[in-house]
Amino acid sequence: MSLLPIRDFHAEPGWGVEGLVADRRIRVRTPIAADMVGFPSGMTIAVIEVDGVQQGWIALRDQLRPEAPATVDRLKKAGYQVFLVTGDQPSVAELVARETGCDAWFARQSPLEKAETVHKMQQAGHRVAFVGDGINDATTLIQSNLAIALAQGADIAVEAGHLTLSRSNLTTLPEALALAKKTSRVIRQNLFWALGYNVIAIPAAAVGLVEPVVAAGAMVLSSAFVLGNSLTLLGWSPRAYIIRTAQIAGFSLS
Repeated sequence: MSLLPIRDFHAEPGWGVEGLVADRRIRVRTPIAADMVGFPSGMTIAVIEVDGVQQGWIALRDQLRPEAPATVDRLKKAGYQVFLVTGDQPSVAELVARETGCDAWFARQSPLEKAETVHKMQQAGHRVAFVGDGINDATTLIQSNLAIALAQGADIAVEAGHLTLSRSNLTTLPEALALAKKTSRVIRQNLFWALGYNVIAIPAAAVGLVEPVVAAGAMVLSSAFVLGNSLTLLGWSPRAYIIRTAQIAGFSLS
């Protein structure tokens, strides 16, 4: 069966789409409260209108990611609060939040309202990491402190993300956040050490308080510390390295 062409097509994020098909205006939109009477809870409803008259509806339910409950549980154990922000109906949001264990949920959120929800959390003093993979998530990803996109998501979401999970699997999210926190801590430590060298050792050598060779040695130690501290992100352990080196030299260290 051939498909009829669509003219005067218009899409409004968070509301629906409409266009002219065979000179009849077709709308597929999100329902209002009156449209929801008689539908089972937990279903996403799309209303179909022809020339302004409701002609039918579509009831959908997204398949919950099997790894979602375990991922939310790990995030909460790590000290994070987990919120669900969605454009779906409140009944859908409540059901998904209950099944995954989210702390709270926000339903019927347009793309701009999602970003405003994140902004309000930031004004309350929270730092917000937002995970999204759709076109409607791009604005909120830009607003968040840490924007996390999925590699298999929409291109605009990937472009807006600070961090992209290479696999479309939420199990890598806790590890990604833990690595981000560790990286930030290492950067601060390296800056503190390098600043200490530049503020103390170099001026001390310049005014003759210490020998230049001492300042040079401090520079070597500073560079070695920064390098070694950065390598810990890859699992390198200074203690294990010293013990192994001593054992090669014939010494026994515990």
